[in-house]
Amino acid sequence: MGCCASSSPGAPRATEQVVGDPQEKDAQREAQEKVLTQYATQLGADESHEELESQPVTQFNSARSSDGDNQSTGAISVSRSFNVMKVLSNKSGLPSPRPMRPSLASQLQFSDRDQTIIIFDWDDTLCPSTWLRRCLQSDPHQKLQDVYIDRETDVSLSKLVDQVSLILNLAVCLGQVVIVTNAVRPWVYTSCCLFLPAAQQFVKGIPVIYALELLEARGRPRGKKEKDEWLTETKVRAMKAACSKFYSRYNNQSWKNVISLGDAFFEHNAIRQVVADRPEYTSTKKCRTKTVKLIQSPSIGGLSAQLALIASWLVKIVEKDSDVDIDLSATLEQISEWVKCFKSDSNVTLKGVHTGQPKVGSTAAASRSP
Repeated sequence: MGCCASSSPGAPRATEQVVGDPQEKDAQREAQEKVLTQYATQLGADESHEELESQPVTQFNSARSSDGDNQSTGAISVSRSFNVMKVLSNKSGLPSPRPMRPSLASQLQFSDRDQTIIIFDWDDTLCPSTWLRRCLQSDPHQKLQDVYIDRETDVSLSKLVDQVSLILNLAVCLGQVVIVTNAVRPWVYTSCCLFLPAAQQFVKGIPVIYALELLEARGRPRGKKEKDEWLTETKVRAMKAACSKFYSRYNNQSWKNVISLGDAFFEHNAIRQVVADRPEYTSTKKCRTKTVKLIQSPSIGGLSAQLALIASWLVKIVEKDSDVDIDLSATLEQISEWVKCFKSDSNVTLKGVHTGQPKVGSTAAASRSP
């Protein structure tokens, strides 16, 4: 991966070299997305869904957002007709989320919101960058704001916006949320404005770390092995910075509950390395390292299905008193086991929920109108 040549709107990370037949890879990806979509659809059919009233969520201000001109952190307004906090309080035995504060919490409180950090990748984790890249490849001369969005794609993007908004809102209720990306500034801000406009209210309060900015200038890596090592190093530095800042809010605060979500193996290797190399004063205490790997090069619908599944598992992933290693490209049997293990007692989905999203034909396309 790595980064594309920088331009004024920023740039997504570059793609990995495809090993094997691209058509065969696409067929495998489509088959896996079909399986995940079936599970996500089942969530929507569950009769236990609740429609709850909205309530603002406050994100702990551990770092300022570094995304473009958007420097805001703090309260994230939740203009939705469900209340994730009420679900967490009533269904999961967790106290109602409160503004984070330094706490002399013991290891028994590892899953508290002020002891949990959740790190998201951006490209192909929250943003459908593979779809966008393919659009640009079909016409290299077109600008981002001119990418054509047909009716079917607009519907898919609308559904994705719902899932991105949901999982970020839920994650903020569960811990400190940070976005770490190998893209070029201000790509997160630009891509969200153009293609996920209704999710901006959830993204804008989350710190964004552009990992490439933490590395010294160097030539582009050559070969897959060198590239993977380089990209792992970028993520290691960025994740280390985020975790070190979060777990230093009082003297000798131990690292307890670190969660990483992304589509690349190297970022999950990075978070394991970061935790393994944590400060000596905390290295003798238990730190739970939890990774959720999404499938690479997803379609818009496939990304939505994955986020729906992860949202339904996230509470129990946070509460799990051990390491977690989930790979959504795994076998059907393994996916089924994770569903049984992590499915929340009360599914938090968007069935019947009005999000204030514009009607079909006016979502992403409308946001790019002059």
